[in-house]
Parts: sequence; C-alpha cells; structure tokens
Amino acid sequence: MVETMNEATVDCLIDKNTRTWNATMVDGIFAPQEAEVIKNIPLAKKETEDKLYWPEEQDGRYSCKTGYRFLKEDEVGFQVAERQDHEKELWKKIWALECPNKVRNLIWRACRNSLPSKCNLMRQTIITDQKCDQCKEENEDIIHAMWGCKGLDEVWGAENIWSFRNQRRFSSFGELLSWVFELHKNPVLFAFTVWAVWQQRNQIRTQNSHRPLNLLSQWVHDCYLEYKALKIAPVPCRTVRRTRWKPPDPGTFKVNFNGATFADENCPGLGVVVRDEAGLVIAAMATRVPQLLQAIEIEALAANNALEFAQELDLTDVVLEGDSLLVMEALNSKNLVLAPYGLMIQDSLSLSSAFSKLSYSHTMREGNTVAHNLTQLVVNLSNCVIWMEDVPLVVLSCYQADLAGIS
Repeated sequence: MVETMNEATVDCLIDKNTRTWNATMVDGIFAPQEAEVIKNIPLAKKETEDKLYWPEEQDGRYSCKTGYRFLKEDEVGFQVAERQDHEKELWKKIWALECPNKVRNLIWRACRNSLPSKCNLMRQTIITDQKCDQCKEENEDIIHAMWGCKGLDEVWGAENIWSFRNQRRFSSFGELLSWVFELHKNPVLFAFTVWAVWQQRNQIRTQNSHRPLNLLSQWVHDCYLEYKALKIAPVPCRTVRRTRWKPPDPGTFKVNFNGATFADENCPGLGVVVRDEAGLVIAAMATRVPQLLQAIEIEALAANNALEFAQELDLTDVVLEGDSLLVMEALNSKNLVLAPYGLMIQDSLSLSSAFSKLSYSHTMREGNTVAHNLTQLVVNLSNCVIWMEDVPLVVLSCYQADLAGIS
C-alpha cells in the first residue's frame, strides 16, 4: 500500500503479478466515473515505457491532416464534424444517381469546388479576369456558372420544376444540390441539365460548335428520357464466391480468433478455435473480457489470447487468422503501434519465439464464422470455457459448413 500519494506514480495502481489494475486502490482514490475510465485502459502483460500517442489516428501516429482537423474542430466546435457528416450523406446520394458516370463525376466535382471556374482559375493565378463570359456582370464561380447566371434563364426557366431559382439564393453548389435532393426536385434531370450547361460553357470558351441556349433545355429533356428508356436492365449479379475457411498446410494448425463488444450486455468477449489440416477441431475457447475496451483493442487482445491458447496446447507450427485487417496488418508489419491496442500487438509479437513457425492471415467475416459464433456465447458465460476436440452445439452448423467447403 502506498503511504503517501505525493510521490506516487501510476505504476502503484497496477498489480505487478497479474498486470491488471488494482481495482480496490483505483476505486479508493478516484471518483467512480474516473475509476471506471482508468480500469478500462488496456495494459501490456510486460512492463513497458510510457509513450505519447495521437488519439486522432488509428495507429497513434500524428498526421498533419488530423492535426488540422483537430484544430478546426477546436476552433468552431462541432460544426466541422457536422459538416463532414452532411457531406458524406450528400456523396452517397450523388453516387446513387441513376445517370452516366461522367454526369455523377461532374456533380461531385462541382460540390467539391474542384471545377475550373474563372474564380478558381484566377485564384490559382492562371487568368486575370474572373468575370462571367455569359452575362459579363458577375464573377464566375461554380454556382454562378451552373445556376445563377442570367444567361441561363432560358435553360432553367423552361421547366416549372426549377421555378425556385428566382425565389431562393444559394451560397454554394453543394447547398443547391442538397435542396434539390430534399425537395425531391428530380435530381437526375437536374444533374443532366448541369452537365449540359457546363459542356456548353466549355464549348463556347474553346470556340467549338455548341447548341443555342434556347434549345438546350429541350435537348437535355430528350437525353434524360432517352437514357431512362434505353437504360440497360440490371445485369444479373455474377455469383460471388463466398469466402470460406481454408485449412492450413500439412503439419500446421490454424488458430482463428474473434473479439466483440456487446453494448446491450456491457460485456466484451472473445472466441478462439484451433483446427488441423483436415479442418478438425483441436480445441475451442470462449471467454469474457473484464474491461470495456474499444473494438480494435478487443480484437488485438483476442489475437494475443489465441496465441497463448496455442502455446498452452504445445503447438509449434501455427497460422493465426482473424477478420480485423488493422490487427493482422500490425502483426505482419511488426511496426510499433503507438495507439493503446499496440500494447496487445507487442504482447503477441513477443510470443512468436515460442513457435518454430508462425504466420498471420487475414480473412473476411465469412471465413471466420466459427470464431465469431464462439464469441457470441460469452453473453451467457461467467467464466472461460474450453472445448477439446469439439465445439458447442450452437456453433456446430457453421463448423460443418466449413468442413463441407473443404471437400
């Protein structure tokens, strides 16, 4: 017990034998909410030096991109995050439009303000005049070139659906497009019209032949109807081969693992299954995790427990396989991960000397169903459960499916 806290350091809160937090001491020193946060911080199984990490990146390494985003969010509160969420929804709607790819791509670039409008060209010191070539009055930014220019009255005024053009002003093309989507103003026809307007604008600038503006709206409408009529019926999806569990090489054992957090039950857990070259189960395990870790931390811990389980079974040639790409990449690269889950990665790498042959393999969820379903069992378990040369009944069907996929 620590006699005085004046000189105390964090390591006095850690049980040196079990390498877990001393819950009694943590609860006695800190407020309940703080104590819970501390007890859920992952710890390495070996003593390690403290390291600073950047929480905005998954690997804990600082990047200018996330540093800039952090400062902007700090400056304007949650506005940046909210705008990013809004943009993601808008991108999804754009790429779901039933129109040619070239039209979708133009709409997306317009929302990103990445088209060569005269304002953008002047900003990059490519030209010196940003006045619109059509109306000769206003500066040509994207919203003006596509929508607001008086020279486009014949195009947008030809359809009643665009009557709101004279009733509402928009600060950006993205805001305009969001309005079109929200009010269900035929966004596909809108996209066709915008594409035609931009094409006509470019043809004028390059002095190529072009359609008169008074005929553009009818031509767009005809193209729109023709595309709808001639649109090829969806091609039947080719049968995608389902990812299946693959047996290891002769003389080698494959160890599949999975970790998950069950929010409703406040209960993280992990599952492990060991199989031989014939797909037969050597052993399986499911256990709860006493800490409320992040999803990536649970997966990293599951990988470490899987290797420990294989070591206890006296296996020497092992393939460790999981469906977490981040964890498997970290194990394969052997690079230092500064984020908290890197502690479990280092624990796993330190176990590699216990095996004469150890490799790492990533699979999709469909190739990891037995370990995944074992993990689901922890909700009803209070302790670690191990099955030797067998799996529980509720996992039997997916295990048999894996066996059938081998033959």
